[in-house]
Amino acid sequence: GRVSDAVKEHFYRINRGKIRDLSGKEKQLRLDNNAVRKMTGTMGHKVLQDLVELYANKKGNRQQILNNSLFTPVQFQVLENGVKDIIAKIRAQQKAIDPEGKVIIRTEQMTTDKTLSVGGSIDLMALFSDNSASIYDYKFISPSKTSGYVDRITNKIIEDPHAVKMQTYDMQISQYKNHLLENYGITQVRQSRIVPIHVRYKTSKEGKLSPDITLIQMGTKYSEFLEQIPVADEMTNFDDINKLIRKLIN
Repeated sequence: GRVSDAVKEHFYRINRGKIRDLSGKEKQLRLDNNAVRKMTGTMGHKVLQDLVELYANKKGNRQQILNNSLFTPVQFQVLENGVKDIIAKIRAQQKAIDPEGKVIIRTEQMTTDKTLSVGGSIDLMALFSDNSASIYDYKFISPSKTSGYVDRITNKIIEDPHAVKMQTYDMQISQYKNHLLENYGITQVRQSRIVPIHVRYKTSKEGKLSPDITLIQMGTKYSEFLEQIPVADEMTNFDDINKLIRKLIN
């Protein structure tokens, strides 16, 4: 089975009471809105994948990627800038490891654990010249305005929307990390991170979402809560700090 499916099942299990308490009409609205989020999330992941291939591996065409998306040119540029920033930091990491070495950047990298019959797809993986790696997983999020997570005027995320999902984030990325360390000869996973992307939709008075995207935000210039989230016991390059992190985790 897929790692992401197991994680979704776990999240549903720990939150199923909230879903079952909805009325028939509310439940259908939740299902319809989730379908819109899934469809646009899949599209968004494809755009990010294609942008990484374009700027890291010189594959593809910018205009074609934009044309095949549901994003406006301004929204597209937000994602483009976010991808360029990730790639720049990956290359800076390789330079710090070995200026003469080469980093390999891959998208949708499949990993499997044959002993457990589970596998998954890493959104973005960097394989450095010393056989260490960094992994990134994109999450499109739409925090509730009515619950106070998002400023109604500026659309800035002002409260932490990640707490409820941190356990599932950690489960998913930990699985990918373990696959790499135990089955693929990776010596160290330097970064294991969630990349949150804020998306908003045109919404009816009844709360029904349409596939019309009205806002995209990626990166800390938009909110401190759009910073990359280290998960799966990500360590630093400093042994003393790592020891402290392990003590806090355990």
